[in-house]
Amino acid sequence: ASKRRGTAGKALDIDLPRKGWSIGSKLGEGAQGSVYAVVDTSSKKSKTEPQWAIKVTPKPPKTKSKANAEIRANSASLGNESNLYNAHLKPLRGVWVPQMPSDIQGIRESNNYQYIVIERMECELFDKMEEMATSKEFGNTSSISVGPLAGTLVQIVQAIHQTRQLIIDLKPENFMFAMASNKKGQLLDRLRIVDFGLMRPFQRPEPAATLQGNAMYASLHMHSLQNSSRRDDVEMTLYVIGEALIRFQAMVDGTAATMEQTEVPSYLPWSQAQSDEHLYEQKLKHVKSKTSEFYKRMPAEAAKVLYECLEEVWSYEFNSEPDYDGLRDKLATLKVAKKQRGKATATKKKTPAKAAATPSKSKRTTRRAPAKEEIVIDDSDEEEEASVEEDEPPRRTLRSGRKVQSPVPPAKAKRAASRTIATQTSEDDISPPKRSTRGTASSRKRERSEEVADMEVEEVYVDDSDENDAQVEDVEMEDLADDDDDENQTTENIKDGDVPVKMIIRSKGQRDQFCTITGDEEIIIGSNPIKKKGVTTMTVPGTEANHCMISLYIKRGRAINVKVKDLKTTGGTSVGRAGMTNYKDVKKGGQAGCMIPGEILAGSACIEFMRS
Repeated sequence: ASKRRGTAGKALDIDLPRKGWSIGSKLGEGAQGSVYAVVDTSSKKSKTEPQWAIKVTPKPPKTKSKANAEIRANSASLGNESNLYNAHLKPLRGVWVPQMPSDIQGIRESNNYQYIVIERMECELFDKMEEMATSKEFGNTSSISVGPLAGTLVQIVQAIHQTRQLIIDLKPENFMFAMASNKKGQLLDRLRIVDFGLMRPFQRPEPAATLQGNAMYASLHMHSLQNSSRRDDVEMTLYVIGEALIRFQAMVDGTAATMEQTEVPSYLPWSQAQSDEHLYEQKLKHVKSKTSEFYKRMPAEAAKVLYECLEEVWSYEFNSEPDYDGLRDKLATLKVAKKQRGKATATKKKTPAKAAATPSKSKRTTRRAPAKEEIVIDDSDEEEEASVEEDEPPRRTLRSGRKVQSPVPPAKAKRAASRTIATQTSEDDISPPKRSTRGTASSRKRERSEEVADMEVEEVYVDDSDENDAQVEDVEMEDLADDDDDENQTTENIKDGDVPVKMIIRSKGQRDQFCTITGDEEIIIGSNPIKKKGVTTMTVPGTEANHCMISLYIKRGRAINVKVKDLKTTGGTSVGRAGMTNYKDVKKGGQAGCMIPGEILAGSACIEFMRS
């Protein structure tokens, strides 16, 4: 048995599966457990195998309680990660994701711990910035070519998507470099994506209970509490690429040290936000404006390309397959010009060796890399090399047998974040999708989503006056995003100057629906409400009315509070959560939350009631 002190000071009493193996130093701490190096002292140590690490979490107790809820969640997440490595991601191991020993696959248990054995990593993506800035692989004496890096990041995301999985928790800390092998190769051939605690199969276009993933890099749709899809993974990747451009430019300008002075490095303009809501407002303002500080911090041509790529991704529908090849073609042109200063020599720091096997948990933070010195080029004695732009980065074939010696970086747990929320869900495996084919610019063009203006408070009432029906019926909230049944809607009884609300109410067992327009903040549906400012819309004859008044407080991209104000019976009315199956019985004065998927667009049928 190998013993090593854990995070709480307790010894890790773990029996490792190979003779001569022992637990080494702690490398880092991720969302699902701690990571330790594996020390191999056996005489039969393979010279071709990578170095290994173990990811450990306490074994959950049999009894369930709030006190051990986190332990049980971490254990389940580690099990899901193990299943991903051995099922969906198996063809990508040692190529795009860390390798696993051929004879030690799956989750293992020892005493009071569970663990998996994975390939060790050297360091995180941004720990190699200076090496990339001075390497011939990334340009020449006049510029840093960011195109190959950007293309490789997109290619990794595409490879994951081809397994029918979504990354969701996509941030720079989760891109890591494997240790170099004896064979010479390019740095980007060692780039991997790690930590799959939030990875899940393709999702349905439904609302999310909370923000998924990392707020710093989350897509705009994710901030609006929508389930993520392939378009969101790609959008998050573009934000990582944008930060890489800003970091390279800061190194050239000599401003990196200033941006590193804050607790959270301030490369991204929204990095200093104090809440997720404020962060979203700042991000939306910066990424949507071509003249914002976000784009000003990177080279003008690169900013133009990045904005075009973001615009394309914003135009995708939920289930759209991103044009990965087209995006790589555009991103291949990204570069950052170096400053030329006579006979000054280039300043280059040696990247410290890293040892973390998994990135730290990120609370809206990027890794805080060491302050970079200004890069100055000595061009006195050599001719300037021609700038070479690659259309695409080198492609790696997806094969499972390749083994690369690659250790993983020491994650700075204290700098790591806690915005990584959401739980892993399991679904049936689906066959991988076909690779997207390139099309013309016109064929890739999609209709962009409209941005909804902030809504003013407006109270609108619907009078449902069926005095003969004293029974309270169940009301279920459902997604009506794809329902175009507008022909039966009516705007009867609308007075001049009132805010129109299109609505139709049919008999029991059928659907009721209404539309909102810009300006609607509160919509009240119920029987005989107290008349206030707003519109009174009578229902069609023969309606079986619900004798309760329900207020829907609608805020764009937020939860809807449903409150029973006027109850005609002593029982309760069942209020559903849109797109979900968990219901709550709400009595008079009670309140329950309902989610609206996406933004509420003017004139769109967005909420549907199903009478039970």
